[in-house]
Amino acid sequence: MLLWMLMIAGILFARSATSADGSPDTSGEGIPTAAAKTEWEKDDMIQNAVKMFAEIFKFPQHDTSTGKKENRTVYLETCDCDYHCGGCSISRVAPPNKACHCKYKGLWTCGGEVTDCKQPDAPYCKNPDRTLASCLEGGGNCRSYLDRCDCEYHSGGCRVSVAAPPFTACRCFTAFFWTCAGRLVHCKDGNAGNCTNPDTSKASCLEGGGNCGGY
Repeated sequence: MLLWMLMIAGILFARSATSADGSPDTSGEGIPTAAAKTEWEKDDMIQNAVKMFAEIFKFPQHDTSTGKKENRTVYLETCDCDYHCGGCSISRVAPPNKACHCKYKGLWTCGGEVTDCKQPDAPYCKNPDRTLASCLEGGGNCRSYLDRCDCEYHSGGCRVSVAAPPFTACRCFTAFFWTCAGRLVHCKDGNAGNCTNPDTSKASCLEGGGNCGGY
């Protein structure tokens, strides 16, 4: 991964060194030359590569909120979340059979709202706690949890290389060319054995609903 970053940085540096004024080469009539068009195409490729790297370094993110107005029920019962290390974590648990939706409020402050669980039959919904698994059930900002998983590329797709913590799943995805990464999500089946004790098997990978083509 570091090698790809250094290659992109080198291309950007070389491009800036060869275009001091940043203006394209044109003919006397103001029409771009073939060389200028080639440079523009290179710029587009570099910009696309930089955007891909920006997407890669968004993980790990334990955040299932979309930023849009959500169609979910909020109850009068209370729960709460605190800000730590770039995101939120549950500080006061939701009542039984409910989840705490953590939300970043700005200025290093988080709050929580009691809402329905994404998986009502899951054990961490019936008996919620302060863990990442319970936070993911609320579908909010859970970015302060240090739990992680990872995936590696193999012929045909991704495989889990670092197993998810209990009651969560690892969603594998292709990050850049022949590179895979993993993001923690709630399990498809919260009562499955591969959710209770996840490992690096294909069954555990499928619980995350991601790219499992490397098995």
